Amino acid sequence: MASDEEVVRRLERAWNEAYLSNDRSAFAEILADDFRGFLPDGRSIAKAELMAPTEPRRVEFSELSLHLFGPTALSRGRVRVEHPEGAAEQRFVRIYSKRKGRWQAVAVQVFPCGEGLAALRVERAQADDAAAVYALFEESAEWLGARGIRQWLPGALPAPVVTAGIARGEVFVVRGARGGLDATLQLQDADPDVWGPDDGSALYLHRLCVARARAGAGLGARLLAWALGETAARGRARLRLDCVASNGFLRAYYTKAGFAERGEARLGDFVLTRFERAVPRRP
Repeated sequence: MASDEEVVRRLERAWNEAYLSNDRSAFAEILADDFRGFLPDGRSIAKAELMAPTEPRRVEFSELSLHLFGPTALSRGRVRVEHPEGAAEQRFVRIYSKRKGRWQAVAVQVFPCGEGLAALRVERAQADDAAAVYALFEESAEWLGARGIRQWLPGALPAPVVTAGIARGEVFVVRGARGGLDATLQLQDADPDVWGPDDGSALYLHRLCVARARAGAGLGARLLAWALGETAARGRARLRLDCVASNGFLRAYYTKAGFAERGEARLGDFVLTRFERAVPRRP
């Protein structure tokens, strides 16, 4: 008869293989019915959500370890997942429990590499940040264009648009340890070109860009979570954003982040898919 450690290691291999082969059916046996997963953006998912089909991705696991504590086992590791817009590296902790003689996974916590529990410092951009914000946007546009992802086009954003957004207090930045910008985003009170007249109940997120040197650290997901918190802090009921309708990755990304599609809009030569997520109002 296999030892407890051998059984759990077998479950670990099956879990990793489910990702490597993109066959989630094995989770029916690996995960307990009351399983919960906790993601970097703050979402909690159930067994059915982890079993849902996804687009094939190249996945690599490393730094794997396993520890048993009686009827409980804890595994740790690192995973790298390659997406069309870049690779994401994350760490995970999985918890297994032996109940009624059967080992199954009951929880997983996923968090971005390098971020730990440090607070995310987001601040309003200043006038002298304009050139760096514009350069960050151009870097993202060129990187996406080189990979055939039609979201932003290099040179399409006039520099005065960035300057005007900063002057209105709409542009926010995350500063890196060496003084450069790690990321930027813009929050607007209205977006009539895409959403029509605004009734004051929403904020509108635009131009979320993460420096390529910081890609894969989960910073984009943390900024989405920050924007949701900022929306609530301003007393708004929902956060809205959009992406090019043909950008399948971003559409799936926003859906997984809890945003619901709200139809399409045309802006020049682009057809955009609109997304919205409700946020709880603060007392």
